[in-house]
Amino acid sequence: NLLRAISKKRIRILRTSRWCHSDKQGPIYAVVGSGPAGFYLTDSLLKLGAARVDLFERYPTPYGLVRYGVAPDHPEMKQVTNRFEEIANDDRVNFYGNVNIGRNISVQKLRQHYHGIMFCTGADSDRILGISGENLKGVYSSREFVGWYNDHPDTNIDFDWKDINTAVIIGNGNVALDIARVFTSDYQNTDISESALHKIKKSNVKNIHIVGRRGAVQSSFTTKELREITKIPNCGVNIVGDLIVSEADKEELKSRVLKRKFKVLDSIYNDKTPPEKYSKNIFLHFLSSPVQIKGKESVESIELERNETIGEPFSQKCRSINKFYEIPTDLVFKSIGYKSTQIEGLPFNDKSGTIPNDHGRITGNGYEGLYVSGWVKRGPSGIIGTNIIDAEETANTAINDWQSNIMDKIESIPAEQFLNDMNIHYTTFKDWKKLDSYEVEKGSMLSKPRVKVKGVDDMLEIIRE
Repeated sequence: NLLRAISKKRIRILRTSRWCHSDKQGPIYAVVGSGPAGFYLTDSLLKLGAARVDLFERYPTPYGLVRYGVAPDHPEMKQVTNRFEEIANDDRVNFYGNVNIGRNISVQKLRQHYHGIMFCTGADSDRILGISGENLKGVYSSREFVGWYNDHPDTNIDFDWKDINTAVIIGNGNVALDIARVFTSDYQNTDISESALHKIKKSNVKNIHIVGRRGAVQSSFTTKELREITKIPNCGVNIVGDLIVSEADKEELKSRVLKRKFKVLDSIYNDKTPPEKYSKNIFLHFLSSPVQIKGKESVESIELERNETIGEPFSQKCRSINKFYEIPTDLVFKSIGYKSTQIEGLPFNDKSGTIPNDHGRITGNGYEGLYVSGWVKRGPSGIIGTNIIDAEETANTAINDWQSNIMDKIESIPAEQFLNDMNIHYTTFKDWKKLDSYEVEKGSMLSKPRVKVKGVDDMLEIIRE
């Protein structure tokens, strides 16, 4: 249904902006960020008549969240890179890696050479809980952990859990279940970081508690991800407390999607196999919110309060019922969402973690020709495919602006020229393919899809050999 809805909206958007100016060349754009949002936006701009799109990426590697955020045991989700490679190989597209816009080159400088600059920079920070003990040793964000086991270049935290038995994950979206699977599943033949895999194998984490502030019906994980954890060998899945269903929940359960997910939850709840029968266990806590994380220098326990939901179906809120309980633990993960960070020279809404925009056009005086797409446009929500609609809306807006002749005149020169003039050592898509071949070859020796090169300096050394 989602894909059909995306397809219908795509057709509407693309029909509104096709231009046929035979007397002038199409516009030239810079796209900042080469994750899914950046590639889908590049594709949309090309379909609407862009003469050239230059993709800028701060790392030597493209694909963003697909490379560094997708769970290692979900290789099917990474197949989208086949389409991205086709886009990158279009003669009108250039890839410039190892270029940090806002640091290596200013936004103002970039504006001199493009009819529009598109920011698709994703979310590279974290939302905070805002509770006591959040900064204790042993408290990590999901972004840090996911980056660690995916060999993200900026993840320098050294995790070690030899003496830890219990982990608590705050938040119950798909990323929370990704983290739980890392501790309970066999990742031997995936592209997980080799150093991470070694330490996870030595880990003594046996019990993983996943805590959500709302009810089971409002849980954020998908049915597919929920089913996956029920199929992990020798791992129990348990629901803590009662599986409460309010009158408003019953209305929400008329949705077929929610009904399917709740059916799985109900089967978990009614499975009375004791946790002691399994070597590892996942415990699902609903209607629970963290109050404080306790400990002197490092985590010793987490205190939770019980909630109830109030309000109308699909807009229910949580409120405390003033009942509290505690889970002893040495390890807490915050999985409550990512957050974008401000780019120098651009406006930013710190509360929403987005750049203010109108249909993708950055709003405010002095920001003409600047656009956004992806998480930095709408916030960190949706799946990879959600970026398609986002991209097409932004492309539509940009092309309409160009057609209206509201863009300043530019000095159209190849990006290589101004990058070389500024002594910026960029990489190309051909360089990436060399690194890609190296990683795949190393992986084949270990029966893995690839062994990622983590450090940027190491990447550049391999590229320049």
